[in-house]
Amino acid sequence: MAPMNLSNLSKIAVRSASLQSDLAYFDIMEHELCRLRVVLTVPNYYETITSYLDFTPALHGIALKFTDMIGNTFSGVFMPEDTALHSRESHANIIKMVISKSGYRGIPTEELIRNGKLVRFQSTTSTLTFEEYRRYAAKRKEAKKERASRASAEELLKSDRECEEKKRKTAEAEEAKEKKKTGRFWKK
Repeated sequence: MAPMNLSNLSKIAVRSASLQSDLAYFDIMEHELCRLRVVLTVPNYYETITSYLDFTPALHGIALKFTDMIGNTFSGVFMPEDTALHSRESHANIIKMVISKSGYRGIPTEELIRNGKLVRFQSTTSTLTFEEYRRYAAKRKEAKKERASRASAEELLKSDRECEEKKRKTAEAEEAKEKKKTGRFWKK
């Protein structure tokens, strides 16, 4: 678990949502959208720790990366809200759940944990309901239209200015041509 550049966050979210087929969750039905709430949790304040007892459930999330005896690498993460759900569990049981979440199917041992890398972290969370998202999306769409409209208006003004400039230059060229014909170089 390491800090990452968030410029691709929307791509990461879509990829994560489409590649994860978590059978613990059912598909969202259209009539359920009004009750939908999205929670974005961004981990921060990472600290490598040496003991699995050195984290506070609900305050810290915990990440464990370890290698089994045959060389397969596993990693599991519990976000702070995950540890909060299991705050009545012992630290050892929470670590066992993290190991299970990693996909490791062997028996979790002290040695496995001790030889792994433990990281505790905190996080910042933001929540958005579907209705809030719809309002935000509508405002964004309107702002985009406004920018496009402004850009069109600016293009029209620029085009008008260019047209006026061409007319002025043409008129000046015609006047210079006329003066050359008549020999007049001064204005009356």
